[in-house]
This record gives sequence, C-alpha cells and structure tokens, in this order.
Amino acid sequence: AADAHKMILAAAALMVGTKPTAAQGVKLLEEARKNAATDRDETNIELALAEGYSQLNDYAKLEEVGSDLLKEVPESRSAFMTNVEALIGLKRYDDALSLADARLKLLEGDADALQAKMRIDASRGNYVAARAWIQKLIDQGKGDASLLNSMAWFALYTGKVDQADVATATKATQMDQNSPAILHTMACVYAETGKTKEAHDLLLRAMDELNLDEPDDDYWYAFGRIAEQYGERDVAI
Repeated sequence: AADAHKMILAAAALMVGTKPTAAQGVKLLEEARKNAATDRDETNIELALAEGYSQLNDYAKLEEVGSDLLKEVPESRSAFMTNVEALIGLKRYDDALSLADARLKLLEGDADALQAKMRIDASRGNYVAARAWIQKLIDQGKGDASLLNSMAWFALYTGKVDQADVATATKATQMDQNSPAILHTMACVYAETGKTKEAHDLLLRAMDELNLDEPDDDYWYAFGRIAEQYGERDVAI
C-alpha cells in the first residue's frame, strides 16, 4: 500500500544504483532524509544514499552516512565496508586500519576486517603487508579464488615473483576456470617468470571471454609485461 512518497523513495533507491542516474537519486534521498518519519525510514534512506555516494565517488558524504550506520549497528558488515571504502577514498588509511582493528576486537578473527586490512594496505601500495593479510585468511580456510587471485596479483608489485606465486595463480584458475580477471593475473605472472607464450595464449583466451576485439587498458598492460621480457622497453611503455 505505497503512497506517492514511498514510490519516490523506491524509484530513488533504484536510481542510485547506476552512475548516470545516481546524482538525481541522491538529491531525492537527501531531501527525504531530512523528513524521515521513523528511525527505520532514516536507516533505509541512509543505506540507499551510501550506494549513491559510492557511485559518485563522494567519499566525504559516504563517510558521514557510513559512520551514522555504524553507530546504529556496530556489528553491521555493510556499514563497516561502507566506512572502509570511504576512508580509503579519502586516503585516511590509518583511520581505516583503526576501524578494522576495532571490528576485530568486536568480532575476533573477522574475515571482513582482515580483508579490509588487505584492501587498505594494497591501496597505499604496501603489497607485502596486503599479502600477509591474505595469508591470514588462507590460514583460516577462507582462501577462495578471489583471494588467491589477489595474492598472485600483488606479487607482481613486490619485485619478486616465484614458483609459489605461479602455484597460487594456478590454483585460483582451477577454482574459477573461466574468470577473465583470474586468467589475466595468471598471464601476468607467467610473463613475469618468462613464460611468454603461455602468457600470450591466456591473454587471448581471457579477451575471448570478455568479447574484446582489441586489448583494453588491462590487456595492454599485460602485453607490455610480455614485451619487457624481450627487452623491448619502449614497446612495453
């Protein structure tokens, strides 16, 4: 039994889900937030606003609404991840780590907090630390294809890729055989270890999965890594 106001909120909640309409949806929701009739209504509006601010990369407002949500429900995974995204976007990495530490005190060994620490350290270029957080998750038995893919990918930025990283990338491809992102990582690891033919073949396979007629930025990067192996630095650049 929705009235006109609820219909507008429903439409706005859909609009914030895509970049072309996010700003219009946010405008409607911000106005509605001022006059929310109940706490539940305000929470629902804030959840939708978080989606909109994320689409718009408005990290200051995302942090504001995320903080409100976290105060309401400190254990909320959604509120926690919203805050982490905002703080990373604002480059407030230490604050983001403190937030993850607070969650670990609240929920010992929490996988979301450990994964957040991985994202935070990777965002500020500390790939060795990011890999250490992934290892903690693997030790907890939570090493899924996505995490193993990240483990192998981050190795490319530590200055040292070894056979253990090749094995990690291989395991990720075995767990999710047709993921273009994982195939792309595997190809880059192969290129880094001199297996240029294997790298080239995997890149073409991944491009087929994405229906790419020619490389996009990610794939030019990967082909550049192959060129480096042949000493073709200018071509690589």
